[in-house]
Amino acid sequence: MACSSTNYSSVFTSGYQLQRRNHRLSTNSYQRAIYLVKSPYCTSKLVFHTPEKGSSTREKSINIGVFVARKFSHDIYELIRSIHSGRPLAWGIPKLGLATSISRTNKTSELAYSVETSSGLRHNQSVKGPLEVTAHDINTHPKPPRDVELIATDADGVELQVVTWEKHDVTVEWEVGATYAIRGGRAKRYIEASGPELRIHSNADFAVERVTPDSDPLRLLVLGDTHVGYRHRASDTKPPWAREVDNRQTFSRSLARARDLDVDAVVHAGDVFDHGITPEDGDHVREEIQRTHDAGVPVYYIHGNHDNEAGNRTLRRGPGIHIGGETVVFGDDVVRLSGLDYGAGEFSSRPPEGPGDDGLSVSFLVLHDTPYPAVDENRAPIHRADPNHLDLRKFLSSADEWLDLIISGHLHVGSRASIAGYEMPLVVTGPTAEISTSTQENNPSTWLVTVSKGEVQVERQRLA
Repeated sequence: MACSSTNYSSVFTSGYQLQRRNHRLSTNSYQRAIYLVKSPYCTSKLVFHTPEKGSSTREKSINIGVFVARKFSHDIYELIRSIHSGRPLAWGIPKLGLATSISRTNKTSELAYSVETSSGLRHNQSVKGPLEVTAHDINTHPKPPRDVELIATDADGVELQVVTWEKHDVTVEWEVGATYAIRGGRAKRYIEASGPELRIHSNADFAVERVTPDSDPLRLLVLGDTHVGYRHRASDTKPPWAREVDNRQTFSRSLARARDLDVDAVVHAGDVFDHGITPEDGDHVREEIQRTHDAGVPVYYIHGNHDNEAGNRTLRRGPGIHIGGETVVFGDDVVRLSGLDYGAGEFSSRPPEGPGDDGLSVSFLVLHDTPYPAVDENRAPIHRADPNHLDLRKFLSSADEWLDLIISGHLHVGSRASIAGYEMPLVVTGPTAEISTSTQENNPSTWLVTVSKGEVQVERQRLA
């Protein structure tokens, strides 16, 4: 049965051209023209023309049915994919995009197609740019002579890979989430390879410029042992220098500092309240946390040994965020913050686990116990005799690989410290008022923790 040339002539005389590096047969790059031609028996045929060096054109053809030809007229990409999956070829078929040129020969009318991305890049084409890409995953230690490999998306959201080579001496500082403008380089497309289909390789003309401004550092105000309600303790249970202390004032000054510094978050390491509080104490704390929350500064906290149910119920009614037994991620995935409520020398909940192998964020653990084996800046043990110390050695045998800082409340003399044998940084917050029974010179403080480009800095800021 004859088929209608009226319906299918435009399909049968269509074709496309592409370039591809043939890794299976040769390292040379060949120009291949593939034409869809009309058959007298209602079928069509893909004819592959491969010019080879020093030889005549070699043809290879695959017969396909009219229904496939019809599909070709609507979606050439799906057609080629279906042919490729049904009858493997000696080379892969890249994704195709419609080109603008139409050429004519003495035999057929050919509609040309070229290998493109959404930005118009063809296989083996030089990148004129600027091509803006946003980095999502960065490998700074690929197998040499590659220097950096990163997975990115372009302005249309199309995923691609950027590869820089050591010999091209690309010195830009790559950062996840940042956007870069690329000029130069060469585009490659490998549909059968794992990973993104489109890849941009550096060359002698490759240049890259960061478009996104450097990210601002993330800052946390850290404090602990505010003990609001301490004034209700009997005078004979307090050291002489603490008998007139009203911890509501120091609590207010601490959160006012957070608002004045415009930090990204407040982290409280437990004992927000003392064990005896009044409704006025609860209202005062809740109002201060609400004021800080309304200023755009969230307040994260854990429970200490003095935070009884009355105090915890007050905290739950406010906007503060309890992180005991939880892990939160904030600051555009810059910080992972895990908390452990007081456990009297035991883990009060399951210890936090590592973030995986992304390596993109820093991780903090906040607890309210006596960490063991902790040593101060002079390598002297901290509270070695405490029978309820929390032994962190087993936990740190694995967490030492990903944990960046431990923040501990509970101890009433603040200090910079570390966990002996692991070189794990430790901040002992100390109280915000002079309530230590061991010394009047406990230097009540808050702590400013700054995270910038994966680095953590800690600054002690004394409360007047």
